[in-house]
Amino acid sequence: MKKNLLPVILLALLASFAGAEIPWREFKSADGTQKFVGQLLSYKKADESVTVRLKASMKPATFKLDRLSEDDRAYVKAEAANLAANAAVELRFDKLLEPTNNERSDTTRTKTYNGGYKVEMVNRSAEWLEDVEVEYVVIYYKDQTDGNGKRMLHGGSKHFESLLPNSKNEVLADGIEMENFFKEGTAEERRDGTFDAQGNRNTTLKVTKAQKRRDVLLGCVARVKVAGKIVHLEASSPDIMRQYSDSFEAAGKESAKPAAKGK
Repeated sequence: MKKNLLPVILLALLASFAGAEIPWREFKSADGTQKFVGQLLSYKKADESVTVRLKASMKPATFKLDRLSEDDRAYVKAEAANLAANAAVELRFDKLLEPTNNERSDTTRTKTYNGGYKVEMVNRSAEWLEDVEVEYVVIYYKDQTDGNGKRMLHGGSKHFESLLPNSKNEVLADGIEMENFFKEGTAEERRDGTFDAQGNRNTTLKVTKAQKRRDVLLGCVARVKVAGKIVHLEASSPDIMRQYSDSFEAAGKESAKPAAKGK
């Protein structure tokens, strides 16, 4: 199949995805005694099963359609077509820490890394996907030796003109300078200006603490756009999804420069 023969039906599915993340919805149980807020992720007509991401835990839950209220069952069936676009894409996250430098002296050790995430994107559909953009935000912690560190955001994107059917593609969300630093403490004897009973000047021992600094990757969140429409949103963990699913605009504004090293 040639890539310029992308079926009209797939384009229609993507266009109908409302240009935003999957909406949150309050679902009710069939007997009306229970409620929960979630995102509809998939519906399998073959076995009448539904998968919903629960907002309380940000984890997916799968159950039979008949456990939902009549209104919710109608909603699930109405959204079945749109879910196909979301299900066509899958994201997987792996931490990336590539050593770039290693310095050592008698009292200090400094290791630097190119930090980030390898984001693997899978096109599970049997058709070409055209005009695909992957936007990502990496969340990391910049430590300091002379004060509190700070959580930072590092955003970026990669564009694909097209993705092969049933293919895997890699996005490197990297370029963050990560550092591990250690400096040994020192001990020094000093005269403190006082004298003992024999008239000898007293000395004191001054000890400085060891200095440590360790930058840490915390997580990554990514979203996929096809023809300008957001069709998929995923993160490296439920906690990162909960805290940073709406951080793309903030990442575009926030500087990703390292915090002061304070050595």
